[in-house]
Amino acid sequence: MMAQTQSLTSVWWSMHSMEDAFASLKVRILPSIVIDDFAHMLQRCRKERNSVFAARLHVHMTENGLDTCLSLGNDLLSLLVDVGYVNSARNVFEKLSRPHQSSWNSLLVGYIKHGDVAQAFLLYEKMRLDSTLRLNGPATVALLRSCGNHKDLERGKQVHLDIADKDLFKKDLYVGSALVDMYSKCGSLFEAHQLLDVLPVRDTVSWTALISGYVEQGFNIDALNCFEQMQCEGVLPDAVTYACSLKACTSMMDIERGESIHVEISRNGLEKNYLVGNTLVCMYSKFGFLVKAQEVFDNITSRTAVSWTALISAYADHGYGKEALICIRKMQEDGICPDIITYVCGLKACGIKGASIEGQEIHTEIVKRGLENVLISTTLVDMYAKNGFLEEARDHLMHLAVRDVVLWTALIDGYVENGFSEAALECFEQMQEEGISPDSVTFACSLKACGCVGAAHKGREIHEEINARDLAKDYFIGNCLIDMYCKCGLLLKAREAFQEILSKDVVSWTALMNGFVEHGSFQEALDLFEEMCNEGISSDAVSFVCSLKACGGMKDICKGEEIYTELLLKGLERDLSVGSSLVDMYSKCGLLVEAQEIFNKLADQNIVAWNALIGGYVEHGFSEVALECFHALLCEKIPLHAVTFLCALKACGNSGTLEAGQDVHSKIVEHGLESDSVVGNSLADLYVKCGLVIEAQMVFATLPVQDEVSWNTLISGYSQLGDSQAVFSLCDKMVESDTKPNLITFLSVLNVCSNAGLLEEACAYFQSMKNMFGINPSPEHHNCIVDLLGRSGLVEIAVALIGNLPFHPGLVLWHSILGACRKSGDVDLGKEAFESAMHLDENDVSSYIALSNIYVDVD
Repeated sequence: MMAQTQSLTSVWWSMHSMEDAFASLKVRILPSIVIDDFAHMLQRCRKERNSVFAARLHVHMTENGLDTCLSLGNDLLSLLVDVGYVNSARNVFEKLSRPHQSSWNSLLVGYIKHGDVAQAFLLYEKMRLDSTLRLNGPATVALLRSCGNHKDLERGKQVHLDIADKDLFKKDLYVGSALVDMYSKCGSLFEAHQLLDVLPVRDTVSWTALISGYVEQGFNIDALNCFEQMQCEGVLPDAVTYACSLKACTSMMDIERGESIHVEISRNGLEKNYLVGNTLVCMYSKFGFLVKAQEVFDNITSRTAVSWTALISAYADHGYGKEALICIRKMQEDGICPDIITYVCGLKACGIKGASIEGQEIHTEIVKRGLENVLISTTLVDMYAKNGFLEEARDHLMHLAVRDVVLWTALIDGYVENGFSEAALECFEQMQEEGISPDSVTFACSLKACGCVGAAHKGREIHEEINARDLAKDYFIGNCLIDMYCKCGLLLKAREAFQEILSKDVVSWTALMNGFVEHGSFQEALDLFEEMCNEGISSDAVSFVCSLKACGGMKDICKGEEIYTELLLKGLERDLSVGSSLVDMYSKCGLLVEAQEIFNKLADQNIVAWNALIGGYVEHGFSEVALECFHALLCEKIPLHAVTFLCALKACGNSGTLEAGQDVHSKIVEHGLESDSVVGNSLADLYVKCGLVIEAQMVFATLPVQDEVSWNTLISGYSQLGDSQAVFSLCDKMVESDTKPNLITFLSVLNVCSNAGLLEEACAYFQSMKNMFGINPSPEHHNCIVDLLGRSGLVEIAVALIGNLPFHPGLVLWHSILGACRKSGDVDLGKEAFESAMHLDENDVSSYIALSNIYVDVD
């Protein structure tokens, strides 16, 4: 009869809603309420995981004193743990006079599930002290997972020891897999593998735990061997196994193995799985196969934020900023909210693309969602700096409570990349004043800044800091030191830095070679190239480019062709930079036919190759051919450099073709390069050569910065026209603009004085060279003064000046004296001048003719 009543009660509870059941429970008066009523209610709540009614039932049972009832209390505790009320479960546990073993295990699992690991292990220690208590399977798995996640090998071994005598890990498949996983995550891969070998059943989970451990610790070959062995034993991989094996292939850069596993994945119908899909996207991205990565992504059925971020990161990492930003927009259109990593990739893409507006929009989103952290802040500084918004980057940095070395380095790099090297060095100083120590990347950026502005003294200071930290031997820092010293023209210091590097790579050798080439030490560069090859360092495209430049600089075609043969053996002739350098080398050596042949064979005739060819034709006097090449280049629609226009302008100047020069001028304007100082100066020089000084002055007026070359070009133009007043006026304005006159300036001034017979003005300018500007006059300046003195009838003063020269007088000076003697009829002085000329060159015909003319005029 009792069993029948209980059965009917159970049916009643199952037929009514939780609300009705609970209402019925509340109106019944104890002791009419039987324990079975609560038991059924607890079971139903636990089955439905109804947290609201679990809480109400807990309150009702506590009010009626039933939470201390042993059978009901244990069930209530399990229910509260299941719905996440761990603190309430602990209160129930503490009220029970003798909690059941299942309660101990339930509470322990609850603690771990909700992150209270310390309480879980305190409870575990109490269980160990009671010989009647045993860990069950779920509690053991929870403890082992916790040990693995926290890399707590000591506690993990203790749990293993406690269950070893009961062979729980052999009887319970989940426990066995959890043990393998724990040892794997703690880096004890030998123990993990040994344990796997003794398991009676090795399933996908246990194999995957070991494979994952091998991958995490970097033993990718072992991971893939296990992947093969599990399949040989007939165990099928799941999505997690495939994901681990793909990560191993990616780390090993083994794309063939990765593609083979991809085929297996497709065969097993797992390609659309988001975990597998995400890992495939990452793998193909790592190898630069972005089309393949996109194809895989398109096949993923349930794309998560991780899926999108994997693809966005791929595009951003390979410089496709536009594509990355398009993906972020599509991701949001699909209703998926970007996470912190997505935003970081997006900001990085904005830095690549120069998309400052999109970057500011992403920044606004981040602030609205309260996602600002150190990683975001670093990326924001980097993004603003790369887009040239250096004030915003600095302001953002300064408003941060904590500024670390990564943030400062991002700002310093931004200043350097945008051409503000002095500001970069100021940031470097400020960072250290705040007590932040530079790292290798900071030092590298600062050294680059020193090189850009020729700050050799500051570079040496930084070098001392680097030595104090024993970093100069590192090839990365060593290479930066070499580059800095080379740019500052300190080639001996560059070689010293090179010698300090313990393990020199091809970049180290090439950095020094390039320094020698840039400073005209071509033979030293070639010697270094040969030394590098003898050391067994394999030449790359950049080192070949340096060596070819050296050959071109020396006009050593024999060595150049020898190097050409070497690079052919390495298959580097198709490299674009190598091809352009070959064109340049042959052009500089005067072998223009060969240069044209190589140019014609280039798969991609870029602007560097065009410039090399055009420059070669100009240099060797084929200005018309150079201009033909220039017009052919215009038809190719290739973006032109300033160098291209410089070559074209030089060709126009050499050939005296004003019409062609004006045509080039119009193209310069079309390309927005009229404000470029070098191009502008060359354009002004062309007009000066063609006698169009007014046009030259108009170009001069449009230049944003008028340097000494600009002033000298214009002064030279008016000097050639003999307009002394314009020359004097321009000289005064040049000094007023804080531009210091140089040797060329004074040569133009003295020439116009000489042609106009302005002896007094010439002497005044000549004296000011040394007295006001600290410039030592060259032989050409003395020639002008001597010539002017002679033509003014002051021959004796001219001869006296020659006698006090700081250098040995040349033939030009004596020719001037001979000319002056003819004009004055001074035969004796003429003879002295003739004898002096004969000491220099007894076969000088001009001197004989000059002396003969003196005698003829006297007679």
